[in-house]
Amino acid sequence: MAKAAVLLPGSIPFENVRDAIRQYPNIEPMYIEQISNAAVKSAAERLIAQGCDLFVARGLQAEMIKEITDL
Repeated sequence: MAKAAVLLPGSIPFENVRDAIRQYPNIEPMYIEQISNAAVKSAAERLIAQGCDLFVARGLQAEMIKEITDL
């Protein structure tokens, strides 16, 4: 089972994502949060250390995560 982290900009409703990810039985959501761009890199580093296998992000947040990992 893949441990997934979903990083959301403030404009995406948390509840919609939480409900949608439950449809995938092979994904264990370990982190689903609305997060500021300033906090993305430190959150991603912490999640990697906790065993995160998959990041779901978009735009600038996705680019910032790509800078520090190949997940």
